Amino acid sequence: MLQAANQTTEMQKDGKPGSPFYWSAIFSVLNPGVVADAKNSLVTVKTYFLLPPESMTLETVFMPDFEIMSMDKYEGGIYGTDYMAETWIDPLGAVGSHTSTPDYWIWSVFWTTPWVSAFRLQPNVWYKAEMKVDFKNKNYVSLSLEGPGIHQTFYPPKGQEAIVRKPHGFSGEGMGVFLGIYNGVENDKKVYVDDVEVYLQRI
Repeated sequence: MLQAANQTTEMQKDGKPGSPFYWSAIFSVLNPGVVADAKNSLVTVKTYFLLPPESMTLETVFMPDFEIMSMDKYEGGIYGTDYMAETWIDPLGAVGSHTSTPDYWIWSVFWTTPWVSAFRLQPNVWYKAEMKVDFKNKNYVSLSLEGPGIHQTFYPPKGQEAIVRKPHGFSGEGMGVFLGIYNGVENDKKVYVDDVEVYLQRI
């Protein structure tokens, strides 16, 4: 395991107090050797998450995100490349990811049938999410969900496995895990997380 973070929230699994958040960097790593390893690894991000009732609404998604900020020149230009593996989980029954297209740096891809509920998460219940990403080939591998009513692994559609590649202006290399929630209508929703773990396996 690379690092476990306990930036948790108001309701931790062990009952200890904390504070909820909308979007948070769980941890970041600037060690060049570790970043180099991650670039050639199968990266696994595991986290528990809980959504309160007010966050169980249409267009609300929880987004596990692992990024490597590289000094690889973006399309030969002056900026580095941000390799972003960001999946999303809709509590009303869908999962997907973000990728890049010739026209957009970030484009959403459904891993389940669009607008058809594949499951239904419950409010105030802890679920475990596990995201696997092949950073050597810059492709998503899988996203698993475990909890009451769901024990399922989802896979990206063939031909749409690529992660996001976009320019960044940082002066060095680094990587980090970012966990948060997004709602296209109301940005006051909250998520709770606990027991965040990251594993690197060279491939």
